[in-house]
Amino acid sequence: GYMVQAGYSPQGMVGLMDMLRSLSAGEPSRLAAMFSSHPMSDERYATAVNRATTHYASAQGLPRHQERYMDATAAVRKLKPMFKHFQDADKAMAAKKYAVAESAYAEGLRLAPNDYAGLCMLAKCQIAQEKATQAAQSADKARRSLPGEAQAQHVHGVACLMLKDYSAALADFTAYEKMLPGNPTTIFMKGFSYEGMQNKPGAAQEYQRYLRLVNQGEMAQHAYSRLKAWGYL
Repeated sequence: GYMVQAGYSPQGMVGLMDMLRSLSAGEPSRLAAMFSSHPMSDERYATAVNRATTHYASAQGLPRHQERYMDATAAVRKLKPMFKHFQDADKAMAAKKYAVAESAYAEGLRLAPNDYAGLCMLAKCQIAQEKATQAAQSADKARRSLPGEAQAQHVHGVACLMLKDYSAALADFTAYEKMLPGNPTTIFMKGFSYEGMQNKPGAAQEYQRYLRLVNQGEMAQHAYSRLKAWGYL
């Protein structure tokens, strides 16, 4: 196949997939580079409670709005167990207990099916277990729940790379870069997507951009070896 012709060994591809997975579900330090800050926090819960109550505070005492206010307080009460499930899931993720984490995220999402952070973390958890199809679905659901947020785009892109859907991955990383410019990992991922599409000039351009920002690590080695093999260096 093309990958072998391009000088890939199957071991090399496996190594790269391991790297992609560790980037999306690995140590927090590597995570931090790719994704925004950790999604679950007491502060986030407090904000959600505050928003729900403030939003409906004006409705108090108005009979026709009473029902909506009751809905809001019910939603807030529902948040607390959801939050607990997500915290359990985050702990399991940190301990690399991915199956445990996945079921805890699913429990939390049963209570709040469109929770953006929960869906993003579920997708990362699925990537860690090589469940790329499910990960793409979870990330897509997250993306639809908060269209302006960047993180779900990136997670969706990684899932697409694992599915070898390189043009979809490229679209995801390009969209992410428009929202949050300057992330070297995204630049590498764009290069890798172009490479998967057999677009060497596109790949070379992104790999050169990447190497101007980062000059060590597995991704830098990959970018350098490609540029050398293709005669760009």
